[in-house]
Amino acid sequence: MAVVGQEIGAEDDATVQYILGGSPLLTQLQQILRQTAGFALLVMNQGERAPVLEAPLALASQALSSTSAELQALRVPARAGRHYHHAIEAVTAIWAGE
Repeated sequence: MAVVGQEIGAEDDATVQYILGGSPLLTQLQQILRQTAGFALLVMNQGERAPVLEAPLALASQALSSTSAELQALRVPARAGRHYHHAIEAVTAIWAGE
């Protein structure tokens, strides 16, 4: 592992590239989860008076599909394998909740 002020070796470069490529995607996943949780809260609190959510949920589903595809396209170095596995599990869990 690189230390501040120490050269980053080739093995660390792949990890840095993974972090730089994956960070915006993980942020997008967080946003999708917050949005859908908010929709669920509206439905729970409003019951039959809940606003029509088909369009926003369709947009969230499209965003999830796009983010999932981009995440699966990342080059994953061995050091990031466990992290990547959990990110893919999160996407799978979100899809299962639809």
